[in-house]
Amino acid sequence: MKKKTFAVVDLETTGTKMDGTNRIIQFSCVFVEGYKIVNKFNTLVNPQCNVPSEIQHLTGISQTDLRKAPIFEDVAGTIYALLQDTIFVAHNIQFDYRFLNDELERVGYPRLDLSGIDTVQLSQILYPCMNSYRLQDLAQSLKIVHDHPHQADSDALVTAKLLIKLKQKIQKLPYTLVIQLSKMSNVLLYETGDLFNVIKRNKTIEKNYIKVGKITLHKQDETIEDKSNLNNSWQKKWAEKFEKRPEQNQLIDDVYKELRGANKTAFFEAPTGIGKTLGYLLPCTLQSIHGQKFLISTTTNALQNQLIEKEFPKLNNILSYKPNVVSIKGSQHYIDLDKFAHTLDLVQNDYTKMVQMRILVWLSETKTGDLDELQLTVKQLPLFDEIVHHGIKGLNPDSMYYKYDFVQRRSQEIKNADFIVTNHAYLLKHASEFQKLNRVLIIDEAQQLVATTLQNNNQILDLDEVKILADTLLVKMESCVSYSFNNLVKQNLITEAEYHKLLLHIRTIDHQVPVIRDDLYFNFIQKKNNLGINEIPIKFKRLFGFFKSNVNIWKKIDNSIKFINKKNQSLYQHFIELLDNNRLDNQSFSLFKSYFKLCNQLLDLLKNWNLLSVEELEHNQDQSLIWLSYPVNQEGAHLRIHFGLFEASDFLTNSVYKQFTKVFLFSGNHFSKQTYSYISQQLGLDLKTSHYVYKTSFDYQKNSKLVVIKDAPDVSYSAKEEYIKYLVHSIKQICHAQNKQTMVLFNSNEVIEKVYNCLIDSSLNENWEILAQGITGSSEKVKKRFINDSNFSQLLLATGTFWEGIDLPQKKLETLVITRLPFQAFQSSYNQIRYRKEEQKGGNAFNDISLPEAVMRFTQGIGRLIRTQNDKGLAILLDSRILTRNYGQEFFKSLPNKMPVDKIIQDNLESTIQSFFDK
Repeated sequence: MKKKTFAVVDLETTGTKMDGTNRIIQFSCVFVEGYKIVNKFNTLVNPQCNVPSEIQHLTGISQTDLRKAPIFEDVAGTIYALLQDTIFVAHNIQFDYRFLNDELERVGYPRLDLSGIDTVQLSQILYPCMNSYRLQDLAQSLKIVHDHPHQADSDALVTAKLLIKLKQKIQKLPYTLVIQLSKMSNVLLYETGDLFNVIKRNKTIEKNYIKVGKITLHKQDETIEDKSNLNNSWQKKWAEKFEKRPEQNQLIDDVYKELRGANKTAFFEAPTGIGKTLGYLLPCTLQSIHGQKFLISTTTNALQNQLIEKEFPKLNNILSYKPNVVSIKGSQHYIDLDKFAHTLDLVQNDYTKMVQMRILVWLSETKTGDLDELQLTVKQLPLFDEIVHHGIKGLNPDSMYYKYDFVQRRSQEIKNADFIVTNHAYLLKHASEFQKLNRVLIIDEAQQLVATTLQNNNQILDLDEVKILADTLLVKMESCVSYSFNNLVKQNLITEAEYHKLLLHIRTIDHQVPVIRDDLYFNFIQKKNNLGINEIPIKFKRLFGFFKSNVNIWKKIDNSIKFINKKNQSLYQHFIELLDNNRLDNQSFSLFKSYFKLCNQLLDLLKNWNLLSVEELEHNQDQSLIWLSYPVNQEGAHLRIHFGLFEASDFLTNSVYKQFTKVFLFSGNHFSKQTYSYISQQLGLDLKTSHYVYKTSFDYQKNSKLVVIKDAPDVSYSAKEEYIKYLVHSIKQICHAQNKQTMVLFNSNEVIEKVYNCLIDSSLNENWEILAQGITGSSEKVKKRFINDSNFSQLLLATGTFWEGIDLPQKKLETLVITRLPFQAFQSSYNQIRYRKEEQKGGNAFNDISLPEAVMRFTQGIGRLIRTQNDKGLAILLDSRILTRNYGQEFFKSLPNKMPVDKIIQDNLESTIQSFFDK
């Protein structure tokens, strides 16, 4: 392999089925020797059959192009001769190599017998943090020019350049890691793994790594930046690097003033486009020189990563020092090195072993140990159950990996950090941990904090699922047929006393929780069972009385939960010690693993049991909601207890804000007077809070428009089937009038499914790639597919986080359709209780809660459209209520300043769209 030529092959074919019905229409090969491209060969091939229109569209190769091309029989000999004594390389070798061999055999040539390398698998291992391993996505990420995706000559050239980069990457890996990868590489396709054996490595890079047991880690940079050298030279660099934005400069001045002032809270309305993030990061960084420290919280892990990977580096380019920044998430986001090292000794299937190889390469690069960096969509693999971190308490202090554990090391880094970056969910759960750190709290995307607070305090206790899991756990422990805990006792792996105590407490849960469950059903549900009610709000007084009369049963269950929690910590440490001493055979290892998995699931289900204590019920009665759910017409229905907060303000004021010296809240939303009143009340802001409002720098008047269909059916009165027909008809009209990236926002997954089924069966499917959240893939999968370039126009049907959690600049999104105004479902018990409590206070539930929430969500949806100065986009609203109801004006007030609005009839929709994009 050291001396041979690599033949990098790509085929275009009439189809991907290898059943003898498809033919090659283009063959390309690029020859690589060492690290250079030395030759190329390319030919079109006449397949002597019709080429499907979607293949012509995808490849850009027409039937006319192929008429004068040679048939495969005429070029087979040349191809066969060219590939002799080479190593066959392809991006997805399983297809290209097998398809080519089938075609050679069909025309009378023997099958090729060459060593083979698959660049897909190599890329997955050597670039473990890529979003996608499609060739065109890799090319974009690795800055390889790709002129004509899906044409074999361009694809083969890009694959050849990718192969060279892969070989160079192996050169840069530490020797210990390459040896380890080589030993594991027998699971890779063909001879792909042999590449690890033949490439000379640069041994000077070994000093950057440290070998700990079975894992090679990148040495951490422990140098502390000198802040004393910071001077005003940054101002000149700022002017050179960034365009002048008056509103951003004003934001910088206002944040700086508030940091040095006496006010504790400030709210900044900073719309997209003014440079909000750098607008607060710069003054905060300048203040960090004087000892002020900060915690930044944003909505999602993705935005958290964006701050670390994109925004802080921009700042670092203009300052003479880099602030010390630490990103933190829940421990379940991190890898447990000790656990992962143990999995390397176990028998694994080929796919899991390849994932382990990816993780090993990643561990030689990562500074955080955050598993989200891997962007893996296979976290349901059993491997991830075994390697995910469960917090510092679950670590073995005697392990060789303890000193290098990422979560353990992070706790020390937090104390020294100028900036801690986290997400709202983590902040809400761990705010008290920052009380003594004297930090300023920066809340980015503050409009989402209320929803996250309510959501994170909306807990569920499934009483039937508790019984099912407890039964399963007892069967696993006591089974007389298979390996049981009695066998562990016989091997002295656990004492008999420990076993019987665990059994006692798990049986207590198994027997007593159903008693509580049946009493709840009898007292609160049975009488309403015949009415078909699925959710039943409960008054606190009645629930308080119920648990007061059952206090002894509640305490028994609570004591058992506490015992199992405490015992499992020591039992897990014992399990790790047994592993380290090689005392576990496969059966005992599997039993321990199953026990911990089932037990953790059971304890997770019961994590809210303390909320049912008499003390907690009495304490929370004024700010919490409780309701029962039981789908009466569903077979095998479960009885669930739901806990929720009535409003976020008290929780935020008492549990979050008090832990920080100052609280600054930033929002990209534009608020009307009514919506700001609602959001400030929900956020617990008082009259002393400074409130700053900035104008957008985007030219909405020139580059955008909202089109409202004034004769659209009123969704409040429309029959479901008629409404679906209307949506399908409108979406077809919109797609026929333009071929831009189009996203349609819905309020319901059920409606998405019905609309998708109608569209996929229509002629629209021939020219558009139709993506539907939850149908063609998960939210993350369809988002990646929509963002990545496609040769087809793309139509995305979505809901949920797509209203606010996706950034689609320029041509990534040019047409946005909102099917209906985003009011929350009134029927849910949660909303009914909230609305009822508001009415009891003398308020108006619709005006004070429902309408402001809908307006804010509408604003967030519209905000997906224009994301940069160069964007141009059209929004279309298929809900006439904005014109016919008094509350419609609140939605119009929330629109970006000077965004034009056209009110048209349905018949003029296509011409209006065409007119907008023809300008």
